[in-house]
Amino acid sequence: MRNINLGPEITFRTMREKSKGKPAIVGSSEVELLFHIDASKLLSVKEKSILKRKLKNRITVNGFLYISSQSATSLDANKEKAIEQFYGLLSESLNTESVFAA
Repeated sequence: MRNINLGPEITFRTMREKSKGKPAIVGSSEVELLFHIDASKLLSVKEKSILKRKLKNRITVNGFLYISSQSATSLDANKEKAIEQFYGLLSESLNTESVFAA
């Protein structure tokens, strides 16, 4: 089993939506995690193939694995939740016990 840190290959998009009429109050802080499986230099060809097959419903037409988190009001908290979900999905899909490091 190997430890892989895919952090350098992950891209984030953030959207901060303010409540109407009260610009100082944040209504939602959505974070989108994007990871291009085919472009990864850290995953093997076999791992890429397994992930694309098992996570096909979460992969965009452009080949990005897409995860969105907006349950917390903090961008940082949502980013952490998205990262946890990402590594959880990868570990589960590859039937391994946490071979990925955050």
